[in-house]
Amino acid sequence: MLSYIVVRRRNRFNRFISKFLTFGIIAPFAALPTVQMLKLMGIYGTRTSLVLIYAAIYLPFTSMLFSSFIVGIPRELDEAAVIDGCTGFSLFIRIIMPLLKPVTATTGILNFMWVWNDFLMAYLCLDLQRFKTLSIAIQYLKGGYGSVDMGAMMGALVLALLPILVFYLCGQKYIIKGVTAGAVKG
Repeated sequence: MLSYIVVRRRNRFNRFISKFLTFGIIAPFAALPTVQMLKLMGIYGTRTSLVLIYAAIYLPFTSMLFSSFIVGIPRELDEAAVIDGCTGFSLFIRIIMPLLKPVTATTGILNFMWVWNDFLMAYLCLDLQRFKTLSIAIQYLKGGYGSVDMGAMMGALVLALLPILVFYLCGQKYIIKGVTAGAVKG
């Protein structure tokens, strides 16, 4: 919805939001200030902190992908819907949202894959005594002095791969449509 408003309403504030999101893609993640901020907020080590960090990291990319896709949707569709009496939120839900299926599936699958495979954010921001993600749990399968139970490690890696593989195979056609549709302007 943010991308739709930023693309369709071209005013000074929306241009600022667009540039701010672009900066979010360019700027690197800084671990120490983020951890300090989470401690100051009192949510360091919780699942909430991890959810907020993932949202902050992946929102700019997702928004820019949606924006590039929405630019390709003709404004005439909006105008025709308004003439037919569809305005505001219902315009977005009934007219625009069905057109966004490919890019929604693309961003959903990509974000799921990135979050599922992430190790660093969970390692930095979770209380590892209480919470562990699958990638952290797999890392703990290493024994002392570099010894590794290869059977357990490979089994865990296959189990970690299965949800991503199934998710990708179910949405493969949407990924291709979503990535290529916003790339070429017609």
